[in-house]
Amino acid sequence: MYVNERKRSSVPIADGLALRLGHPTEGLPVVFELARDGHTHLAPVIASPSGAAAPAHAAPALDDDEDLDEDPSGDIDPALAHVGAAVAARRAELDLTQRGLARDGIVAGATLIALEKGRRWPRNATLGKLEGALGWQPGTLNQLREEAAAASTDAVPASALADVIDLALVALSARITDLPERTEPNFTSRATAILAELHKLEIATATAARNARGSAALAVALGAVRARYNDLMLHAAHAPNATVGQRLYAARRALGLSADEAANAAGIDTTELLSAEAGERLEARPTAALEALLDQLAPVAPTA
Repeated sequence: MYVNERKRSSVPIADGLALRLGHPTEGLPVVFELARDGHTHLAPVIASPSGAAAPAHAAPALDDDEDLDEDPSGDIDPALAHVGAAVAARRAELDLTQRGLARDGIVAGATLIALEKGRRWPRNATLGKLEGALGWQPGTLNQLREEAAAASTDAVPASALADVIDLALVALSARITDLPERTEPNFTSRATAILAELHKLEIATATAARNARGSAALAVALGAVRARYNDLMLHAAHAPNATVGQRLYAARRALGLSADEAANAAGIDTTELLSAEAGERLEARPTAALEALLDQLAPVAPTA
């Protein structure tokens, strides 16, 4: 990395820190900015292909009850915008309206607007329903997103992407270190927020690694992100106010169960189980099924 056109192996992270990756003047620019989500922290921001600043993590998921019409200032993700355009075109082809899809319980109007404008990514359960309504195979939307993301990052060296990921992980690790004891009332909310960002970073890193054949740097970065996520999930699972997803993750990992195996045991879809572990809200039925599964696993799952 380069700071003021000088190569550095490490630098202290501070608000306003600007550096370039790969080249002193033409490398990928990264700026650390102060962000607030209830707690002050630093987050790296990289330049998007259009030149505008964009967060170095994936776009956050949108809850179905959020109203994007009242918040039109969200950043546009080029990969999401590509998917959104494809969805809008398919809707027009099938003569489907946003209002009609919302009325039929497929996807909330605000969620669809946000997706088609390239601002937010829906929850897994919503993706499946939307794909069905559009006559697409399950996984089509994620595939479109990955292809668009790969196209937008082709010009960025894998080593530079790995450096960005490492910097993001350093910032998140600092927040993990700053967490209170897990017996404190605010531990779970703060840990859950960090886990959500680690999950997004893992998705972004995994996508980059798949599209950069022969890059050991991205594979190492992916392993580091997953290890940090795993450690914090297991730690958070034993807090008094741990979420269902956190407790389930720890229980199935302790027993060596895959997500598919645990979902099958609970009688729900794997996407629902993964959504719970990612901190997303589920409907009453899958939530009750996961609680019932936890009751059965608890007596045999090792504890911390």
